[in-house]
Amino acid sequence: METQIIYGNCPSKSNCYKVVTINGHSSLSKTKALKAYEETFFIQCDKYRNANISGYFELYLRVYYPSQRPDLDKERPRIEFAIKKA
Repeated sequence: METQIIYGNCPSKSNCYKVVTINGHSSLSKTKALKAYEETFFIQCDKYRNANISGYFELYLRVYYPSQRPDLDKERPRIEFAIKKA
């Protein structure tokens, strides 16, 4: 099993998107913090980037935070999305 270490702070769910108005209609847009996290994730994910994984695979995560406050269940979807982009 290979290990890939990704450094950075995944932004909280409430801080990931902002409401913007496009042609009079409201829409959601990624915040600068989320875009920065996705970019640093992509740069650091060199072992699996462009691996073209097409079948089933297992993913084990170890997430470390500087405090006990963040809710890890809310971070999983953003980490999965970042992995899909890599």
